[in-house]
Amino acid sequence: MRNEPLDESCAVKFLRREITAVRQNFEHGAADLATEAFFLARLQHPNIVRLRAVAAGSVESNIVSGRETGFFLVVDRLVETLGHRIRRWKQQTEEMPHNLFHRMSKEYKDKQKALLKERLQVAVQIAEVCSYLHGLNVAYRDLKPDNIGFDRDGTLKLFDFGLCKEEKQTIAFDGKYRMTGHTGSRRYMAPEVAKNQPYDKSVDVYSFGVLLWELCSLEKPFSAYCSKKHMTQVILGGERPKMDHAHTAFWPVALQTMLCKCWSSHPEDRPSFDAIKATLEEVMAELSMVHNERARARSIGSKEDDSKKSPTSPGKKIHPLSNFGGLRARSLGLKRSQS
Repeated sequence: MRNEPLDESCAVKFLRREITAVRQNFEHGAADLATEAFFLARLQHPNIVRLRAVAAGSVESNIVSGRETGFFLVVDRLVETLGHRIRRWKQQTEEMPHNLFHRMSKEYKDKQKALLKERLQVAVQIAEVCSYLHGLNVAYRDLKPDNIGFDRDGTLKLFDFGLCKEEKQTIAFDGKYRMTGHTGSRRYMAPEVAKNQPYDKSVDVYSFGVLLWELCSLEKPFSAYCSKKHMTQVILGGERPKMDHAHTAFWPVALQTMLCKCWSSHPEDRPSFDAIKATLEEVMAELSMVHNERARARSIGSKEDDSKKSPTSPGKKIHPLSNFGGLRARSLGLKRSQS
């Protein structure tokens, strides 16, 4: 699919010519585009991209007319994806001094925690919109940084609803549904989806856990894994993104614990998005409290240093002579007046 700008606030989404040229690819692409139109027409949330218009023709009109734009959607225009923003954050972090002395300083630690809080604010918005979808029994099924964007006002927007599914199918067992297996992006795909097992909305929680780790670490999860290794190590072997000290040095324990619950191999152990949002807000409050306490301590320490340097009586103003008229006081031979 392709997005073309319509004006400053809108974009046109349609099937590319190379997709329409191959029947099987066309059928998949057309189904995704039609599914997206179906859901966007019904979903109303400030963090979901808005559907502005749908072409009057049908998907089949792409073939009949021989034009790419025979069927298209008009949606909100986005200026940046979360994937782009993560790469930008990573570049900014790499530009910070990384020598051992600096990394041990309070200023460095405070800065890292402030940056982490900024990224967690994005995570809260993602949790909110996913909670909204799950409240409507809708599974998004393709949660990843490249499907999350920001408009020109900086508002987070979830987009690309082609793989969305409403849980109305016949229940297979244990409250899980028979939905299409191997749906979504491999790196963020829950094990039960990759193994073609029945699953439910909790697959989005697994994807969120991997995405949240990426948000916090600014690293691509399983970046060196091919499809075969990912299946062997992650899907079947239970391997998860690294949680060593190098990655989690500034992450509160509650955040680390929640991550492990989100990507649990057992869907029933994964928290709801409401619980995730509550935990994230608690973690951000903790980060703010630590930052404020250290700022207050630095302020008090600064005032104490100033009082030691200037032991004057209250209300008495002293004009230092150390740089009087641009000359050193000693060179002027100044003496106290005897009047």
